[in-house]
Amino acid sequence: MEALSGKSDSQRSLVSGHFGSRPSSSCKTPNVMSLFRNKLSSNSTRAKSITAGVTEFIIKDLRPFCVVENAGFRNLLTILEPNYVLPSRQHFSEKKIPELYEEVKRKVLYDINNKQLSLTTDGWTSRATESYVTITSCHIDENWEIKNYVLQTRSMPQSHTGSNLAALLVEAAQEWGIHNKPAVVTDNAANMVVAVKEFAAFHVGCFAHTLNLACGRALKISSVSLLLARIRRIVNYFHRSTVVAAVFKEVQERQQLPKHKLVIDVQTRWNSALDMTSRFLEQQPAVYAALTSKELRGKEKDISTLSESDIASAEELVSVLSPLKIATTALCDENTPTLSIIMPLMDRLLNEIMSPKEGDTNLIKQMKLAVVNDLSNIYKNIKSELLIATVLDPRFKSLPFLSEEETMEVFYNLSLKVVNIAQENNVSVSFNTDTPSPAKISKQNDNDNDNNNDPILDKSDESDDSHVPDNNNSAMSSLFGDKYKKQVVPSYSTHQACENEISSYKKEPAIDANSNPLHWWKSLENKFPLLSLVAKKYLGIPATSVPSERVFSTAGDIITAQRSALKPKHVDKLIFLKKNWKPKC
Repeated sequence: MEALSGKSDSQRSLVSGHFGSRPSSSCKTPNVMSLFRNKLSSNSTRAKSITAGVTEFIIKDLRPFCVVENAGFRNLLTILEPNYVLPSRQHFSEKKIPELYEEVKRKVLYDINNKQLSLTTDGWTSRATESYVTITSCHIDENWEIKNYVLQTRSMPQSHTGSNLAALLVEAAQEWGIHNKPAVVTDNAANMVVAVKEFAAFHVGCFAHTLNLACGRALKISSVSLLLARIRRIVNYFHRSTVVAAVFKEVQERQQLPKHKLVIDVQTRWNSALDMTSRFLEQQPAVYAALTSKELRGKEKDISTLSESDIASAEELVSVLSPLKIATTALCDENTPTLSIIMPLMDRLLNEIMSPKEGDTNLIKQMKLAVVNDLSNIYKNIKSELLIATVLDPRFKSLPFLSEEETMEVFYNLSLKVVNIAQENNVSVSFNTDTPSPAKISKQNDNDNDNNNDPILDKSDESDDSHVPDNNNSAMSSLFGDKYKKQVVPSYSTHQACENEISSYKKEPAIDANSNPLHWWKSLENKFPLLSLVAKKYLGIPATSVPSERVFSTAGDIITAQRSALKPKHVDKLIFLKKNWKPKC
């Protein structure tokens, strides 16, 4: 039995080495709670700091909430801080993000309170085919800097009619404490026009959208459309074949051309057609060499190089559209005034850049005419408002594109705006009391004349009762003193102050076109207190609805294929925080 049941010492050692020795009675079994004894409390400064960092990571890097459940991310945090307990995804989505949203919202509400606001709005559709409408605000702050905020991005499943959009604007104005009707910048869609009209606000059609429509007309010219189709076919061929791409790279290196890829256009964006054509012309030698190489020659029957005539037409297309792209870029700047640029730019486009010139080919003439015909009739209803914005921009204040009579009318309209806005803001007119007023000067001159004409007043007449103290008068003086003695203050109306400021403003020299007009106004605000009120209102209105449209790209990064089921309330908060929150470093 001993032989059968016994184990050798070597066998015992092997078993013991594999399973470990049984703990002796003196060893205590570790308590499960001891595993958490050294964990950081969720209320500790260190834990709060890490949780805030994870929240910032989710917002700024547009990460899905499920990132806190990913094994790699959790392992990283364990390495960095083994005692930190990472909260659940619900903790971030339902607690941390909403709390931070409310905190930032309070700051935005405080910042836009009683400001001369303007709004932009536009609609878009997510990957999950949910419809959203974004509203942004823009204003000039106390330091004469343009401040842009994304106010809200709300789901709108109902039809985007003008009335429904108007109701959304009303709700937004109530939520954000916008009492005075702001200017609203949208695209030129009929429903947007109706919405702003029902909202009873000043409507500005997006100039970038206007240019897009005008250039779209030019691109629909038959010869232009056929040219773009040929270029598009070649570009698609280079995109879909790895063999063609490899040959193209070799030719680029051999010809020492920039290693740029050919780009394809998007039919809803005219500037993409310009980009496609410009890149094609840059790479045309490499394209020709690749298509005629022994590796590719004859492999695609529908693909052929462009003729010399086609190349010339492509160069003409670029020459016509390039100035319009520069104009669009200038008008999409969110840090400097842009509404004031519209009228000077329209003058340059219609009367100079797009005007027919000697030597223009038939294609150039057709494209210019299409653009001019589309631009000629826009902004007629708000021309006077746009000119007020222009005259308040010290870059364009001389209005050289207007006649003398038209310029006088602009300044007259400006004076009316100044008075109205001063009254709306309860602005009191102040003036230098040390300077003799007309009333005082007039009275002083009258006394001087009396002294010269009546020699009796020059003599001291002791019998004159007027120089003898009157006991009754002394009693009245002791009782009431000067309490009821009212000083006559000369009238100095807002109209007079406005006229003085405009007269002085006209004498100021215009500044360079590259200068920032807000810097000019900041330095001279005290000199033009009334005009500066109007300047803040008009120069703070953007010329495009680009601020709303730029939200679309952010939204596309937030509502990815992985998180297409993200709830609308989370979409709103994440976009709001991404655009408005500036964490302390």
